[in-house]
Amino acid sequence: EPARDLIRVPRAGNNGRATNPFFVTFYDTIAGTLAGLEAREHTAQVSAEERKAREERFRNGQLPVLFCSPTMELGIDIASLNVVGMRNIPPTHANYAQRSGRAGRSDQPALVISYCSTGSAHDQYFFRRPTLMVSGKVHPPRLDLGNEDLVRSHVHAIWLAEAHMHLGRSLSDVLDVTGTPPTLELLAAKTDDLANPQARERAL
Repeated sequence: EPARDLIRVPRAGNNGRATNPFFVTFYDTIAGTLAGLEAREHTAQVSAEERKAREERFRNGQLPVLFCSPTMELGIDIASLNVVGMRNIPPTHANYAQRSGRAGRSDQPALVISYCSTGSAHDQYFFRRPTLMVSGKVHPPRLDLGNEDLVRSHVHAIWLAEAHMHLGRSLSDVLDVTGTPPTLELLAAKTDDLANPQARERAL
């Protein structure tokens, strides 16, 4: 009998739920041959240091399988990666292009497998119209330059990048969190980084 998610399906129907014959066959036959195959997760719940270590093991072929959240979607290049499996259809064409594009770098062939859930209208729509996702147009991002908060955050990001300021892993690495209540003032070393005239000139 299929397992039931008590959160999503609090009450089972009178007739129970049908099993998926593909997975029944898979677990009865092929799954047993995969015993001992190491796999790790690559998510925001994993520390940055551990993620980098897993990326390096994965890149070197020491870790054969990596289960990823969107943390792997951008900026990670695994040159020899040849298979990507997606547990659902990404929300947009841009997401699909980024995730599938992890494989097949340097003109190498790649296999991209996308699983379509029967319980997702989005997945089922593209299951019936796969070319709309695969060959859909990726629209460039649009920025409202009249949005002062958005422009300010970009300017601050450029300034921080040019100051080469290390932000650490928590607010306490940047702000003074001592005292009751804490002042939340920038630490002296961080203030010096931002006051650097060369950094200001580069940012400008």
